[in-house]
Amino acid sequence: MAETGKLVKKIYGHENKINSIAFHPQGHKFVTASTDQSIRIWNKNYAAEFSDPAGRSKEIYAFPLSRDGSQLATSGPEATISIWNTSSGAVTKNFKGLKELINAAAFNADASLLVACNWDTLVKIFNVKTGEVYRELRGLEGGSSSCAFSPDGKFVASASRRKFAFVWNIETGALLHELKGHAQRVWTTAFSPDGSRLATDSADLTVRVWDVERGAAIATFADFTNPVYNLVFTPDGTRLIANSSGTEIVVYDAVPYAERVRQKNAPEPEN
Repeated sequence: MAETGKLVKKIYGHENKINSIAFHPQGHKFVTASTDQSIRIWNKNYAAEFSDPAGRSKEIYAFPLSRDGSQLATSGPEATISIWNTSSGAVTKNFKGLKELINAAAFNADASLLVACNWDTLVKIFNVKTGEVYRELRGLEGGSSSCAFSPDGKFVASASRRKFAFVWNIETGALLHELKGHAQRVWTTAFSPDGSRLATDSADLTVRVWDVERGAAIATFADFTNPVYNLVFTPDGTRLIANSSGTEIVVYDAVPYAERVRQKNAPEPEN
């Protein structure tokens, strides 16, 4: 259990390597995707509710579920994106708009849009209902391993293997910020729950936190001895958790930096 760290259950079902795991937002289900060409959704009793051994791809990757948990996006080496209904297990839409393996994808708040990225120089936003490209986000250098919508759906952030991160305005497609500060490639971008901060991690062994509105760095953490590959804010935004390519997992107190953002953005008092 989370309180004790005790192993609760070992789960078996896939016949080959598991590529990814995605939790339902309410925590009562989770999804696994495997090189055995299947997707499985597991309920609270750890029984697979459905699987897809139809061979849609040589291997399948699952991305985070929609905020309400009703939809799941998956992809494989052929770069086709499939949208699944997590209740019925049916694929509701297949579309293709990127040339190579998709590295990351994410829904916006109401799951009407899906952003996807790979090693191409374009980040694309798709209309989930039609599968058509809604917006092409330009300016990225060197392709991307991570992309994310801000919680309010107004912005998209993406990492670059050319040591920058980028933030775009979704309505206009305009590049708002080219975030410079990392010395090597950036792996992950993560918005805070209130959308005021963006965290990035890098092969330069650091984590940086940025003020989204101003595009300015407000904190740099340098506690790693290996490249940092993943990071996430806790749901309440008070902690930032990051892990490296080694054995390091670091938890940061994010509250002081949230307060710093509020103070910098506060209007000047009237005389």
